[in-house]
Amino acid sequence: MSPLAHARRAAVWLLATPQRLLGAASAMVVVVLVCTFLVAWSGIYSVAASKGHFQIVDYFLRFGMENSVKAHAPSISLSEENDEDRARLGAAHFHAGCAYCHGSPGTPISPVAASMLPPPPDLRDKVSLWRDGEL
Repeated sequence: MSPLAHARRAAVWLLATPQRLLGAASAMVVVVLVCTFLVAWSGIYSVAASKGHFQIVDYFLRFGMENSVKAHAPSISLSEENDEDRARLGAAHFHAGCAYCHGSPGTPISPVAASMLPPPPDLRDKVSLWRDGEL
């Protein structure tokens, strides 16, 4: 029997009942999860911030980060009025938690953060893409 005929016969057998198809799909999910665990456990894939990731991994990590921020950000909206105390508080928060990696006016990005891959972006271009609570 040719390999193509054998594959057809296997496909017909697999699709004969929904239970077989569900069982095969479940088995494939388990195999993928076990393989993923084994790759992570073995340490063969470097997750160091000094090396770049595969494009698909970088996309997945960025996708996860953006959705995590959106899911956990408070749904607040700042008023348009200029409150000097709030501006100082926001600047202090940014300086303590963000400026080390992203830089700020008068403060360059640290050499350690600049060597990360991917490098932390300059947030001036990103502010308009996020809501107040996400920032």
